[in-house]
Amino acid sequence: MDSWKNVTHFATEAELWDWVAHVPQFWETMPTVPGAMGALYDFITKYNHRLHFITTRNPVNRNSTIEWLKRNTPSTNVVPEVHFTRAKGTIDVQVYIDDSPEVVESLRDKPCVILFDQPWNRAVETGGSVYRNRGWDEVKTFLHRLEHPSPGVTVEEGNDWNEESK
Repeated sequence: MDSWKNVTHFATEAELWDWVAHVPQFWETMPTVPGAMGALYDFITKYNHRLHFITTRNPVNRNSTIEWLKRNTPSTNVVPEVHFTRAKGTIDVQVYIDDSPEVVESLRDKPCVILFDQPWNRAVETGGSVYRNRGWDEVKTFLHRLEHPSPGVTVEEGNDWNEESK
């Protein structure tokens, strides 16, 4: 699958990345996803999680990525770890959150993979350890339920999980 084709007009992935490389401060000015910083702050402060940012960005973009994270990561005493790799599954974490169909497919053998719903990944089937979430509030609720299950309330494996399934 080439999910990048669904969101750009470029003929090849190389053309896309060449264009990105020539846009001044492309990564530095990237906006945060709505709700992400509040959710990450809660993961760190309320649930005592360690954060790992695992990105497939080219290591050439390391400095701009680190600077962006410094500016946009919630202020806590916890410093997130940053990994630049195409093999995200080689980083051992409890929960993976991604929107790339290719990445999610490569993580199917991991215990918990949250597919962050986007138009380009709608064909990805959930099941096993893959759960579809439609926003950071759902991710927060989902992770809270995994950590603190309520009697009679379950997170069904393989289902698209959202607020209505509570």
